[in-house]
Amino acid sequence: MSSTTATTTTTTTHNNMTDEELDRDWKPNGRRPQSTIARNFSQELMDIFRIDKDITDLDDQVDKRSVSANANAKASATIDIDLDTRKQEVDKKTSELEALEARIREMEEKLKSQYPAAAVGSSAQPSQIHTQTQHVKSRPGTMRQSQQAPGSGAMPPTPIGSEDGDRERGH
Repeated sequence: MSSTTATTTTTTTHNNMTDEELDRDWKPNGRRPQSTIARNFSQELMDIFRIDKDITDLDDQVDKRSVSANANAKASATIDIDLDTRKQEVDKKTSELEALEARIREMEEKLKSQYPAAAVGSSAQPSQIHTQTQHVKSRPGTMRQSQQAPGSGAMPPTPIGSEDGDRERGH
């Protein structure tokens, strides 16, 4: 009977405690497993977040992702360095090109100053051509009249009737 009395006393003690006191003191163990509500809630969370593995597997995945993120950051830094190097090369080539253009201009000016007659002779040629053209125009019948080719929108109208007398047949 003593065992029955001890059980009754424990039950009575638990009956006097409030729900908050019972919840605060409760810890899951093999004799009293976690409540079904807590298990269902935990399962819902796992389903919502698609957690199928235990914590250690998830930690490993996070570690792998952080390692790959670091690798991506290093690759990005390498690309930035390559881009900077290429920009420097382009700047260097641009300055070399500008220096060469300046030297070419200097050489052209030297040539013009050394051979001024060549520059004058080249300008005299168009005036000689103009004089010859005027001379040829003064001779009657020796030069064809200048005709300009029609532009794309200035084409002559297409003849409607033929020249062999279509009108005469109609009468």
